[in-house]
Amino acid sequence: MATTRVFSLLIVDDDPLIHQSLKLSLPNHWKVFSAPTLEAIQYERFYHAAFVDMHLEPGSTKAVGPTVIEKLVKHNNQLEVVAMSGDLSRPLMESCLKAGAQRFLAKPLMPEEILLVLEKIEALWDLRSVDPAANRKSTRWVGTSQASQKIKKRIADLRGETSPVLIEGETGCGKEVVSRLLHEQEGERPFIAVNVASIPENLFESEMFGHIKGAFTGADQNKVGLTEAAHGGDLFLDEIEALPLTQQAKLLRFLETGEVRKVGAKETTQVKTRVIVASNKPLEKMVAAGEFREDLFVSSGIPAHSTDAAAGPS
Repeated sequence: MATTRVFSLLIVDDDPLIHQSLKLSLPNHWKVFSAPTLEAIQYERFYHAAFVDMHLEPGSTKAVGPTVIEKLVKHNNQLEVVAMSGDLSRPLMESCLKAGAQRFLAKPLMPEEILLVLEKIEALWDLRSVDPAANRKSTRWVGTSQASQKIKKRIADLRGETSPVLIEGETGCGKEVVSRLLHEQEGERPFIAVNVASIPENLFESEMFGHIKGAFTGADQNKVGLTEAAHGGDLFLDEIEALPLTQQAKLLRFLETGEVRKVGAKETTQVKTRVIVASNKPLEKMVAAGEFREDLFVSSGIPAHSTDAAAGPS
């Protein structure tokens, strides 16, 4: 999703170096509001995000950051709050999350980490602003429930991530919508979608990894596989639960190594693509029943969408 608007960031910290370093790290479309003291915080102003230090009173050991976070969230319940501190004690982190912070960054702050966090926040606000009636040609999101908002939050959190992603949910709950939104927030790049259940078992290797001319009867020319076609982008494998056990090991090897060997070829090709898999059956239960490989389930990725929160897209 392209960034076309300005985002506002509140920085609450008594250290002027933090304000300076953050300003230097921020993209041009982020507008900064600095609050070096508690009195300088304008709670009633709208912000897209806030970076809040935990210890704001010089010489004091008391962390007032959680109280500031609670007040900020009370004025804007959609505010994305990032807590900051050199104190990484568990009680402090828990109090921040309880107050309404979504993330906790350890000081000293790393520029790369700051940018990644801001990209995820931008992605979330972009998803929140999607108008399902505005453009019928684009991916549509239908739903404003709390469960729907949680799914949007999860999608935005996966911006910039390259690990495989698992989407679980009943048929018709919007798994492909989630996959396309995951893809669209990364900008222009390939997106290859395939229904695993529609691929005959004897053609799985050829379809997924390609083949060379003469590899088998009917292979009259070289064929590029789906994995290679998705190089640099996303490969969406729908109905992964339908993949036979005999083929699951071949997919597992690709997920672990990124290597593709076309049918009939001796050499391998390195392919970089994010794999998004979807299932309308709980894969964990299939693993317990011996119908799905446990190692493939583990490698299938971090959950993005599941049946317990499937009320959002349609």
